[in-house]
Amino acid sequence: MSSGNNQGFNSLDGIDANKGTAPGRPTEPPASSQAEKAGKGGSKGGKGGEQKAAKAPKEPLIVPDDLSLNHRDPQAIHREDEAELKVSFADIFAEPEGIRSEDDIWVYSYRTYNGSKYWCYRIVTLICAVPAACIWGITFACLAFSHIWCLVPFVKAFLLQMKCFGRLFSVWIHTCCDPVYKSTALMFSRIRVNFARAESTEHNFYTKYDQGMY
Repeated sequence: MSSGNNQGFNSLDGIDANKGTAPGRPTEPPASSQAEKAGKGGSKGGKGGEQKAAKAPKEPLIVPDDLSLNHRDPQAIHREDEAELKVSFADIFAEPEGIRSEDDIWVYSYRTYNGSKYWCYRIVTLICAVPAACIWGITFACLAFSHIWCLVPFVKAFLLQMKCFGRLFSVWIHTCCDPVYKSTALMFSRIRVNFARAESTEHNFYTKYDQGMY
């Protein structure tokens, strides 16, 4: 009887005797499960922070002081009046007054030419600009090295040697050749040449006829 009364009392109160909790009420998780969830949340937060740190904005491009991004021809190598590299649409294509294409074709041709030129140049420079710059940098570095350390010192040494030979040659000319040249000049300076105008034979004949000599 006591056990039956107890079961009935528990059923009336709505208490589950086996689980010890009321039906319909959420059960509180144990402390260990809460700690695990907190740890997982912290790890997720850490990964999110690392991803945010990885997606941080890039540093601005550092441009040297002697390089201008707007004016890329400061030495006027490709000037408009003397430039050999003229690649704009107006410099390549021109239709005379007598023959012309449709306006749409002309406009689309202009856009196609500029677009293909722009993207092709971008792609080619993306692939080849840095290696080409490296190759030309090495080439001009070798030229500068040969000019600074080989050519200019050789020219300086040659000029120094030629100054010595020039002095010796000047002494030899003044010693051996000057007397001969001066004597020859004095010899030819004594020559006198007189120019006389000769009368023609026909003029002399008529002159003598008029005088009664014939």
